[in-house]
Amino acid sequence: MDVTTRLSQVQLALLVAVLVVVGTAGAATLLTAGTGVMFDHPDGISVTLDEDTGIAGDNPFGTDGSVTIQNTTVDGPAGSSTRLAGPSSDAPTLSAIDSNGGTMEANTTGIQTVGVSGVSSITYRDVDLQDTTTTEFDVGGTGTLYVHGFSAGQWIRVNRANGDDELVQAGGSGVATISISSGAQLTLVEPKGGPTLSDPSPTNGEEFSDVEVNLSVNVTDPDFDTTNEEVTLEWYVDGELNGTTTVTSNGTATYTATVSEGGEHEWYVVATDSTGDTAQSGSDSNPHTFATPGTLYIREESDPTTLIDGIDVELRFYFSDGESLIVSRTATDGTVNMTGLPADRPFVVVAEADGYYPRRIYKQSLVESDIVYLLNDTEQAVSPTFELIDYSGRFADEDTVMLIQRGLANESGDIDWRTVQGDYFGANGEFPAQLRYNVRHRLVLINTETGARTVKGQYTPTDDSAQEVTVRPDGTITLDEQAALITVAPSTRTLLESDTAGVTVDFDSETVEIESWDLTIRAQNETNSSTLYQTSGTGSATVQPELNLTGWGGGNVTVEATASLSNGETIEESITFAVRTTYDNEYALLPVLADVPAHLPSGGGGALTFLAMLVTVFGSAAVASTTASTEVVGLTAVGFIGGFYVIGWVSESLMFITVIAFVAIAATRRGL
Repeated sequence: MDVTTRLSQVQLALLVAVLVVVGTAGAATLLTAGTGVMFDHPDGISVTLDEDTGIAGDNPFGTDGSVTIQNTTVDGPAGSSTRLAGPSSDAPTLSAIDSNGGTMEANTTGIQTVGVSGVSSITYRDVDLQDTTTTEFDVGGTGTLYVHGFSAGQWIRVNRANGDDELVQAGGSGVATISISSGAQLTLVEPKGGPTLSDPSPTNGEEFSDVEVNLSVNVTDPDFDTTNEEVTLEWYVDGELNGTTTVTSNGTATYTATVSEGGEHEWYVVATDSTGDTAQSGSDSNPHTFATPGTLYIREESDPTTLIDGIDVELRFYFSDGESLIVSRTATDGTVNMTGLPADRPFVVVAEADGYYPRRIYKQSLVESDIVYLLNDTEQAVSPTFELIDYSGRFADEDTVMLIQRGLANESGDIDWRTVQGDYFGANGEFPAQLRYNVRHRLVLINTETGARTVKGQYTPTDDSAQEVTVRPDGTITLDEQAALITVAPSTRTLLESDTAGVTVDFDSETVEIESWDLTIRAQNETNSSTLYQTSGTGSATVQPELNLTGWGGGNVTVEATASLSNGETIEESITFAVRTTYDNEYALLPVLADVPAHLPSGGGGALTFLAMLVTVFGSAAVASTTASTEVVGLTAVGFIGGFYVIGWVSESLMFITVIAFVAIAATRRGL
C-alpha cells in the first residue's frame, strides 16, 4: 500500500533550515522524495509525485500558488490537484488532474507552456511545427488543451491520430486552443499550404443569351483534408464584388453572376482559405471576359433573315420598370450597339426609316428578344386601332401591353411567333398599328405589373377599322373585328302567305374574305315540312329568292346560312319567319288605303288636305332624321293628322284610317 507523505510549506521550511546548519544547503539535490509525496500549496495547487524524485534546496512553493518540482512548475486554482512524473524529462506527465473548474498550467524548461481544463491527463513535448511524425500531446479525457508560444493569429494544423485533423488559430496572446474529446494524440505542424485556382470559364468574351452567367474555376487546397478548412471565393464583375461562395473540398466552384447591362464584361475571382492564404484567377488589370446581349438587330419583316443595311434607322428607347430612361440611337448597318444600356429591363423602341412603316415595339428585355422587324412601305398594309375592354379585372389599360406577333423564320429556317409590334394601351385604352394586309397574326396581352398573360390565337387584318379586344371574365380574348356578316331581311320576321313572298340574304366580307357559303330555306307547319330553296356560292353575295308560301299560312319559314372564312373560322345565321294568312276583306289594310281618295274633303278642302299631307310628310321626315325609332316617326305622323283633323283640314274618316294604319303596321313590324 502506498503511503502518501504530505509536506506542507512550514514543514519543508524547517527541513531546509536544519540542512543549512549542517552545511548542505544549496546542493543540487537536497533529498529524494518518494512516490506519493504530496506538495500541498496552502494558497494554490497540490502536486503529488508519481515517481521517486530528487528535490532541490530551493523553496518549491511559489507566491502565486504554484509548485515547482525540478524543471516543471505547475500552477492551478486553489483546491486543484495533479500527479506529476518526469518533471525534468522531455515529456513530463500530469495525471489524475483535477483543475477544480479552472485551468491548470505546466511550464517545463525547454518546453512551451501548456494548459488544460477538464481533461484527466496529459503527456507533452516541445512543439516542432516541422516535425510531422512525433506525437507531441497525449491527452486523456474530455476538455480543452491550451498550447502557448505561438505568434498572435498564427495558424497551426493539428494532426490527430484518428485522422480528424483541423486548423487552429492562436489568439491574441499566442495561445492555441484545442478541443479534446475522449482523449487524443496530437502532432502540431504548419498548414500544408494555400489554395490554388485553375481552369477559369468563361475567359475570352464568350457571348451568353442571358444576363445571368455561370462563372467557374477549379479550386484545390492541401488542407481540405482537415475537418474545418474552407475556401471563400469572391467573384468580381466589372471591378465590383458581385457575390461570394464557399467550398470545402477540391473541385470546380461555380457562381451565377447577374449583370444589368448588355455588352462585354470583365471578371476575376479571389480565393481565401481559413488561414488567410489567398489565390487569384484574373485581376483588375488582366481580367477574364464574357458578353451578354449587347446588340439589337433590325430586319425586314418580309425577309426576316435579312438585315436592313445601308439605310439610316432612327431609334428611341423608352426603358421602364425602374428609373426612367430615354435613349436615342441610329443604325446604319442593321445593328444597334446596346452596350451600357439595361439588358434586363423592359422597353419600348420606336423605329423610323425612309421606305418603311414606323413601328413601336415592346420588348420584355434585350435578353428576351434582340430583333426589331420593319415593314417595307411597298408592302400592302392596313392601320387598325385596337381598343381594350377588360371584364376580367386583370388587364388595366395603364399596365397592359399588347404584342402583335407573326410567324417568321429565323436564320436557321425555323418559324416561330415573332413580335412585330407592341405597346401599352395607355390612358385612352387604344393602340394603333400598321400591319401587313391579309396575313395571319396573333395577339398577346401581358400585364407588366402582375405578369398575367393571355393569347388570341388568330387575327387577319384587312382594313383600317377599329378592333375591340375584349377580355372575358375567364381571361379569354375575343376580337370584335366583324370578320364577315350574314344579314337576313325583312327584319319584321313575318312573311305573308303568297306565291311571291321574298327574303333577302346578304353575305358580306368585312375584314376576312368569305371563301364559300351555303343557303337553305325550309317551310314547316304542324303536318308538313319542305325545302323551298337551296343554293351555295363564293365571296360576297346578295341572294333574293321568291318563295311560294301558298298553303303554309300559320306555319313558319327558316332561313339557314353558313359561311367559311379565309381565317379558318365559320359563321352561321338562322332566322325563322312566321307565315301569316291573308284574307279578302273590304276592311283589310290595303283596300282601306286604296279607298283613301274617296274620303278626302270636296271642293277647296282638297287643297287643304293636300297641304296637310305635305306638312305631315316633311315633319315626320325631320323626326326620322334624328334616328328616332320607326314607331316614334309613325306616332309623329298620327299627331300631325290629328292636329289637322281638329282644325278641319282632313276628314274624320281619314283620321280614323290613319290611326288604324299606324296600329296595324306597328303590330306587324313587331310580329304581333
